[in-house]
Amino acid sequence: MRSYGEAAERVAAYLLFMKFLPLVFLLCGAVLVPGGVGAAVERAAAPQLGDADFAQPSPSERHVAKVAAVKSGEYDLALIGDSITHTVGELGGKYEALRAVWERHYAPRRAINLGHNGYRTENVLWNLQQGELDFVKSPKVAMILIGTNNADDRHFAKVHRPEEIVAGTRAIVELIKQRHPSTKILLLRIFPRGGDGEAGTGEGIFHTSPEALETCRKAGEMTAQLADGKQVFWLDINRVFLRPDGSINTDLMPDLLHPNLAGAEAWAQAVAPTLDRLMAMPPRTTMAVEKRGLWEGPAPLGEGKSEAGNAQVTVYRPERPNGAAAVICPGGGYGMIVTGREAAGMGEWLNRHGITGIVLEYRLPAGRAMVPLWDAQRALRWVRAEAGKWGVDRDRVGMIGFSAGGHLAASAATHFDGGVAGAADVVERESCRPNFAMLVYPVISMGEWTHGGSKENLLGPHPAAELVEYFSNEKRVSAQTPPCFLTHARDDKTVSFENSQLFHRALLAKQVATEYVEFPTGDHGFVGNPGPLWEAWQDAALQWLRKLQVIPQGD
Repeated sequence: MRSYGEAAERVAAYLLFMKFLPLVFLLCGAVLVPGGVGAAVERAAAPQLGDADFAQPSPSERHVAKVAAVKSGEYDLALIGDSITHTVGELGGKYEALRAVWERHYAPRRAINLGHNGYRTENVLWNLQQGELDFVKSPKVAMILIGTNNADDRHFAKVHRPEEIVAGTRAIVELIKQRHPSTKILLLRIFPRGGDGEAGTGEGIFHTSPEALETCRKAGEMTAQLADGKQVFWLDINRVFLRPDGSINTDLMPDLLHPNLAGAEAWAQAVAPTLDRLMAMPPRTTMAVEKRGLWEGPAPLGEGKSEAGNAQVTVYRPERPNGAAAVICPGGGYGMIVTGREAAGMGEWLNRHGITGIVLEYRLPAGRAMVPLWDAQRALRWVRAEAGKWGVDRDRVGMIGFSAGGHLAASAATHFDGGVAGAADVVERESCRPNFAMLVYPVISMGEWTHGGSKENLLGPHPAAELVEYFSNEKRVSAQTPPCFLTHARDDKTVSFENSQLFHRALLAKQVATEYVEFPTGDHGFVGNPGPLWEAWQDAALQWLRKLQVIPQGD
């Protein structure tokens, strides 16, 4: 648990705290800021020309064209790398479709592609030394992805140790720093590759030896040492290309090495927030708002019954989505739905950070205890069913809830299933387990520390003990409960902070990832929005999402 003070009596005390809070988060890292290059890298020799099994470099047609381009045009972004970079818009052939990703994401940033098929650190360094850095005007950012070919023992006779790969990458970084001191350098971790036991799809599968996989993993981690947080920044987006079990997602990397159209799109979306920040781009905005009924036809009541009334969902779609999404459950004591900052305000806030927001106006229970939970479960399934349309990763769909809406979000996090395979309604085939939950001054328990109005509205005036037990979420936590973020004010006179503490302790007991931010003052609702407490919990929540890799570093 994190506590912001012990006995502050006025929110004004947080103004000083908020003044220094950005410094704290800078140190925690929008992108990793390590302590310096390790001794092993310092001692290692950078890969040398000739290591890559082809003759001493001579200017290729592509190299000559790129040198001419950098000398005659002005570019704000340079993409530097091997075939993985080259495929995005310029390699052609089966990668021709990726040109659309270039036009959508990189051309508007005035970018140039300096990727070269089959190249390693030593070859890229030679290209840069021989004119590819002769920019008329320094680019704002150089994004580097390099090193995987240095480990490839199935296509190159000579391969390099992780320390040598990092030393070669360092040589590239230092050259850019020397030639263009104002250019920010975004160093991407070496992308994952598929091993011998993985099944690719299509032609030209790149199976990788265990030794090469381990070299790429170590070298990728070690490149973080090159970041200084001032000019050089490091970003790990590898989770984008992996399934939950750690294997390559062949829907994005069918040959186990190169992203396809969907993979290149996912890559572009993952780096967009960091590029925006480093290039001082305008903040992302809401692209579209769509409102519709949640259920197709009558909404269920259980026991074969239904009603004409329907829950409503309003989708807030960011201009450049990063793949994360959250279903938002506003409060209101289960007797009304609070609009404003807990609904539209949250959708817009999520959009500013690239997250798709779905405001759920759940049906009010009036003693029909399962009705709101069914709505929440349906909303999660529906978001996953629509994920491809919105640019959402089905494995990064969470819940956010406030007050009684926090109880609903906690209920969804503790009562879920994997969907019904083969269901006639394709939405019902999807899992309703959220990947994360953020609970803000939530009602959690139906027991001693409950909010009386919420309990009666949900369960009725005289609920059975079994029903009270079922909706006391602190008693429903299991090892399968998703990671949860909680925040509460200790002086909350409407919903006791004991609710959050109960749930936090239950999560810890089951070894579920959790973070609890507690404020000494703020009452129910954190004394308004905008305000220092409201901003503080949101900043802490974003940092938590980055730590979980739900959103990219820097967003």
